[in-house]
Amino acid sequence: FNGFQNRLSSHYSFIEKMIELFSKLGALQSILSGSGSSVIGIFDKKQDLFNSREEILKNYSDFFDFNVTIL
Repeated sequence: FNGFQNRLSSHYSFIEKMIELFSKLGALQSILSGSGSSVIGIFDKKQDLFNSREEILKNYSDFFDFNVTIL
């Protein structure tokens, strides 16, 4: 849990919108990063990750993403 999340979400509605969108698109968890600089979606299925990326890019052209695989 990030203590900044509730406080920043009340000032920047985009944060809560992204957290909700990640959840809607299949993320197991979606949170604000510890420093408050990004919203993170955690997916267990690559296809859900790819589908969410496409959906987000339709509405947010400046969206930056990368994925990490843990072996």
